[in-house]
Amino acid sequence: MAHFNAKLNLDNLNNEKNFNEKDAYAESKLALTMFTKHMAEQYKETKITFNSVSPGLVRDTKHTEKYSTLSKSFLTRLSVWPWMWLFLKSPRQGCQTIVYLAVEPTLHKVSGYYFSDCEIKDPSDVVNDKNLAKALYEKSCKIVDIDPKKVDL
Repeated sequence: MAHFNAKLNLDNLNNEKNFNEKDAYAESKLALTMFTKHMAEQYKETKITFNSVSPGLVRDTKHTEKYSTLSKSFLTRLSVWPWMWLFLKSPRQGCQTIVYLAVEPTLHKVSGYYFSDCEIKDPSDVVNDKNLAKALYEKSCKIVDIDPKKVDL
């Protein structure tokens, strides 16, 4: 979900220029979703599956901790928390898609998809940019000092 508004800049993956926490989070989700789809394509001839999952908006996460913007003032907490309790998922609800992917036998060969609410959903259009995904993969390999051609699972 967060990845829909992100733009990936391969020259600034660490967000060292103009850091914004919200943008960095969205970009990390975009990178993970792209990387997952790329890996699924790379290893489609194996028994390994790669899928990305959005748990949705979950309360009791870093977004709602005492140091977040939502918790800075008593009045904000008083006005926002009831709505969060009503409309955000509990951690138990948020993990359901992850558990579903792990245990559902009909999905054991499904790979390269984006799941949300226990269903395959369309990711953002950027995720389908194969050239950008390949460049992200190669850049990631370079950062961790491995040869992208020698990665063997």
